Amino acid sequence: MKKIIILLIAGLFTACDGTENEQELVALFFGQPDQEEHPGLTDYSQIRYTGTVYYQAFHDEASSDWPIGSDEYATYELRDGEYIISAKQDFHIRNSLDLDRSVDFQIDMALKLQFNSAEPNTYQGMVFGVDGRKYNMFVFVVQTGNPIYIGTYDGSSHSEWYKTSLQTSVSAYHIYTVRKIGNQMSFFLDNRFLYYRNYDSFAPNCGVKLVDGGSISIDYIKVEYIEEI
Repeated sequence: MKKIIILLIAGLFTACDGTENEQELVALFFGQPDQEEHPGLTDYSQIRYTGTVYYQAFHDEASSDWPIGSDEYATYELRDGEYIISAKQDFHIRNSLDLDRSVDFQIDMALKLQFNSAEPNTYQGMVFGVDGRKYNMFVFVVQTGNPIYIGTYDGSSHSEWYKTSLQTSVSAYHIYTVRKIGNQMSFFLDNRFLYYRNYDSFAPNCGVKLVDGGSISIDYIKVEYIEEI
């Protein structure tokens, strides 16, 4: 059977400028499936998986992997069941993952974003594969005005893979998903397929990117290892 891993944030906390619980799940894989693995299927919604939760954070509880308090970058608090990061400057925060990138995986984050309306053309949201030396990273973010933007960031500018005018509500949570299957990396918002591209190996970490005056509330972060039934 083909092995797949669904993953989220775990490990060491880093801020910069510039358990195992078993459960069964149905993975809704939208987009074109591998015809050699699953001939005749037009989407992944017909494929079932069992999953083992590798890591999860929050769900009304503080996590030792994420700070509480304040530093030069932001304030961090758990309030009314939400983990809230309020930025004092543009920055990102990431956690290291004990991640085997030779197998398939998924990263999920439930995020609610608030922007500083005085700052146009800014980006907040999910980041992963951050290169700590140069602060290069992959981004799955929302731009001011709410278009969804997927691409890379080199510490000063963004390179676009995909952009859509699909609107998100800044007052609601949305689930950001990055899923790697074989040599393909797919992106979903609230289980809706947006974009896929060839998989690029990345540094084993993920986190969030914030703009000065903005905030991100995190409902949950979860990592699952899954296997097709």
